Amino acid sequence: MKKLYTSLYALVLLFSISIPLDLEAQCTCSGGAAATPLAYEDTVLPTQASNIFFTFPQFDPAAGTLTCVDFYDTVNVAATTAARNTDTTKAPTYEFQTTISAAVSGPSSSGPYNWIPTLATANRIYGPVVLDTDKIDLHPPQPRLPGDSVTFGPDTLINNVIDSATTASVAPYLGTGTVSFQMGLTGFSGALVGGVNYVTSIKANSWGTFKLVYYWCPTILLAENIINFTAVRKNNYVQLQWVTENEQSGFSYEIEYSADGKSYSPAGYEQSPEDVADPNQSYQYQYALNSNNPAVIYFRVKRIAPDGTATYTVIKSVNINGDGPAGGGMQVYPNPARNSIVFAFDDIQNGNFAIQLLNTAGQLIQENTMTISGSNQLRLVLESQPARGLYFLVAKDLTHNQQYISKILVNY
Repeated sequence: MKKLYTSLYALVLLFSISIPLDLEAQCTCSGGAAATPLAYEDTVLPTQASNIFFTFPQFDPAAGTLTCVDFYDTVNVAATTAARNTDTTKAPTYEFQTTISAAVSGPSSSGPYNWIPTLATANRIYGPVVLDTDKIDLHPPQPRLPGDSVTFGPDTLINNVIDSATTASVAPYLGTGTVSFQMGLTGFSGALVGGVNYVTSIKANSWGTFKLVYYWCPTILLAENIINFTAVRKNNYVQLQWVTENEQSGFSYEIEYSADGKSYSPAGYEQSPEDVADPNQSYQYQYALNSNNPAVIYFRVKRIAPDGTATYTVIKSVNINGDGPAGGGMQVYPNPARNSIVFAFDDIQNGNFAIQLLNTAGQLIQENTMTISGSNQLRLVLESQPARGLYFLVAKDLTHNQQYISKILVNY
């Protein structure tokens, strides 16, 4: 006489569902502005895998500040239960209960797999059913006779169970690698009525969707209408110049400087004309140098609208021990990008450029050839809609044999 409990482990690797708004509303940037969502998703068909780990890309902190991480899933589990009477003396009336639990675990600040965003449990009672006495002949080859066993299902015990959760710590999700999740099914079937002389077994399939959503805020909001911003040392001062497109009256420009590229202080102000004659308005400012200046000074211009809304230029660095910027570089914006990307070089450029958009696997998504003359900006229009995620931008200066590389998030 024996009673058998069967434990099952199955896993679903999936990510594509509609996002509830209640979690999204909790993630805001400074001033109450809504954070930008960046989602990773996939779908898995029914599987009987015993145990599977799956990963999502981490959020690159160079792109901005991660404020919230939300997890969403829809889980389905279908199970088939088999039972056999092992009593050789009587035919009991049985009722069986099958229980299935689905749990997904992810990283947390206090351990690798102790955040449980999803736990779903379902029960199904089968019977009453009369099972005949055990018909297995102990002396083969006489065949086994029917009536002492039964099969229930397959039945979908966990049917489109939707769940969501917000992690308490975003730290495990920051970086340029991956973050791991695990999901498993456990289950058993046993008799509620009928005795103890029986055996049961379960066979399950699981499927559904998982989704991980990052909500993040840009470090600063870049001004797309400021072009050709340069900062170059001239003798005992640094000359800053920029041009605004579609200029309007009532805007002010605060020139800011920094010794570390993080904390900025105001150095001076410029004001847009009361009567704007030329929509492309030129500005310049001279920052005086002294013996107390650090070796490298960082500059940016803050554009302030009449309603107080502020946007910023890209950051320029100047080495005061020599003329020009502290090494040629490039920045890209807006980040995340949607339809187009602006390349802002530290220096005025003249020449031919090959622009490449690569995914994190190194695959070429788009390539264009452009010519720039007397400017420090190029604009790349995305010819298609790449999948949301992290990409590399490569700008190859074919004229001077130089190359610039930057990261950018694409989010439609």
